[in-house]
Amino acid sequence: MRVSDTLIERDIQDSDAGFLYYLLATRSPAACISHRALPTWDQHLAYLEKISNEWPAVKMVCENHSSSPVPVGYYYLTPMYEIGIHTERGKERYHREILEHIMRVHKGKRLLANVAPSNEFHHQLYRGAGFRLVQETYEV
Repeated sequence: MRVSDTLIERDIQDSDAGFLYYLLATRSPAACISHRALPTWDQHLAYLEKISNEWPAVKMVCENHSSSPVPVGYYYLTPMYEIGIHTERGKERYHREILEHIMRVHKGKRLLANVAPSNEFHHQLYRGAGFRLVQETYEV
């Protein structure tokens, strides 16, 4: 499915596991709220299997500039319609296009985004798209 003029989405395939692990391993600490440490490869594969079967959307996002689209990231929606968008470093410019696509496809759904306090990039992204702050979460 077309995300924008430059991006397409597709279902995640088994062959994407390595790229997705790379994205996780290179994610900025400011972007992490659910990982304190990098999961093992087996934990990663189990997680991908679970979300692919149980979540409303888990999609690879690819640049569509050739006959062979090139993956640049992925997005997901949890069962509570919490959004996650992750791209390679240097491809953050695509986050807005991906978010706008999610909002078009899931129009009328209550969409949520959990953003780490120090992740100013995503705070600005979601505020700019009309999201409003609804909670702050604390942990011990």
